[in-house]
Amino acid sequence: KSASSTDLERMEAAYRSGELDLFQLSQQLQDWAREQLSQEDLTAAESWVHKEFSQTDCRFAVRSSATIEDGKASSFAGQFESQLNVKI
Repeated sequence: KSASSTDLERMEAAYRSGELDLFQLSQQLQDWAREQLSQEDLTAAESWVHKEFSQTDCRFAVRSSATIEDGKASSFAGQFESQLNVKI
């Protein structure tokens, strides 16, 4: 398992055991995601989005999605954070 996978599993276990409440888990996941994304080169994805959507007045809904939000039986994407009307 990767370190990031282990981190997520640790956070999920802490939430399920009651060690973290939903707000605390959300904060930890946001911090983790910022750290992970800061290490990735998203230049190609950003360029594609700007190329495809910059000529229109497109707005997006950006939602969190974690294993404890989405499962086989239900989907609660955006439980931790949702931002509506995001313009590029």
